[in-house]
Amino acid sequence: MVTMPQTENKREQLPFTAIILAGGQANRMAGINKGLIEINGKSCIQYIINVLTPQTSSILINANKNRSDYQHYGYPVIKDNQQGYLGPLAGIETALTHATHPLILTLPCDAPLIRPELITRLLEAMTNNKCDVCIAHDGKHLQPVFTLLRKSQLTSLHEFIKNGGRKTRTWLLSLNHCLVDYSDHPEQFFNMNSPADKTRLEDLIK
Repeated sequence: MVTMPQTENKREQLPFTAIILAGGQANRMAGINKGLIEINGKSCIQYIINVLTPQTSSILINANKNRSDYQHYGYPVIKDNQQGYLGPLAGIETALTHATHPLILTLPCDAPLIRPELITRLLEAMTNNKCDVCIAHDGKHLQPVFTLLRKSQLTSLHEFIKNGGRKTRTWLLSLNHCLVDYSDHPEQFFNMNSPADKTRLEDLIK
């Protein structure tokens, strides 16, 4: 695992396209897309956009439902290229197809606690290591949807899906990868899968 410095990265950052993954079926939250749920008066996705905008102007939102609602945020909204629900993997495949930069950052729409250094550490790891994907690790668990990867891996992903692959983690770990340590702030990976999680996020943000 790569352990990145705890200080802010002062070097010029690599350009990247960020994709916010909001393509889920919303079954766990009574049909409401999780990125649109308000936490203390602000939608989940707005928290994420606020962290991204100082670092990149290239942001895409991957959504299959509530697309008109997501368009209000002012960024392109793209639906899955793949037919049928393939989960985050379909969103990543869509991102690799539409991204305008050689690097793609993926983030879920329901993790409003992310910090700016989440992004800078991934970028620094990509700079320092000859790898094709940098994956966040919270000290205990891999976080495969918090990932920086190269657009050049699109062909690999097409082959993985064609051969029946569906797990994001399995595909990412099959690539030339490095893990980036975030054990100092594991709370930023807390996401919303139930009403109780929403209450917990409201308390944490307060």
